[in-house]
Amino acid sequence: MRLELQPGMSAKRLRERVSQSSFHRGFARRASLLATTLGAFVCVGLVACSKKAPDGDLEPIGIPAAQPNETPLIAGEEGNGPAAVGLLPLEVGNTWKYRVTGSSTVCTPGEHTRAILRTADVGGKQAFISSGFCGNDQETTLSPEGTQVLQYTDGEWRTSLASRLVENRAWDFSDTVSYHWHKVGWVRVAAGLFSDCWERAPLDNSWAQIYCDGAGMVSMSAEGLLVELVSFNLNHGTLVSRASRSRVPG
Repeated sequence: MRLELQPGMSAKRLRERVSQSSFHRGFARRASLLATTLGAFVCVGLVACSKKAPDGDLEPIGIPAAQPNETPLIAGEEGNGPAAVGLLPLEVGNTWKYRVTGSSTVCTPGEHTRAILRTADVGGKQAFISSGFCGNDQETTLSPEGTQVLQYTDGEWRTSLASRLVENRAWDFSDTVSYHWHKVGWVRVAAGLFSDCWERAPLDNSWAQIYCDGAGMVSMSAEGLLVELVSFNLNHGTLVSRASRSRVPG
């Protein structure tokens, strides 16, 4: 059976196609043909990234040209990657200040602060209520569960940050929206230089958010819009977890 990612196909439907194939066990190798249907990954609008140079020093690589994604899409496989819950420190009082450039239907230009405002019992879970980063009054309800982060939307809990960080792992957020992971590595934004960063994007790559371990979301990009972390303050200091080793001066 020839496995192809059709436009609008969710991760759930992809898993069903895989299970019907006699090549199920070899899917990770055979699914490379899916790469041609996936959009290009971009680092982030006007944000520069860094990589490890052969001598161990950090070498700025700037903004790479958009390249096709050559890694097969993985549906429903967790693997042994790091826990996604580490990408978003959820504790009341944590704040992040973002600079919004451009505009959209929900974001306004300028600097806006996102904060973890309070906790509440929502849908049978202990949840953290967060303000938005786009200069509006929209709040987000989040809950860490095991190695993943859930989001309460339209009366139900959905997977916002899938449990294990595995390159190109895809999962369903809803019946119509599916996300996948892409490892970015080093990212430089106004707030500093961070490592252990991962990009979350829908399958059509119409937008992308980058999260870095222990620091939270450091950038978001979409057509005509760039959101960049300017500063942040976490209850355990400016940096927590591995982020304390991620920020490099200069």
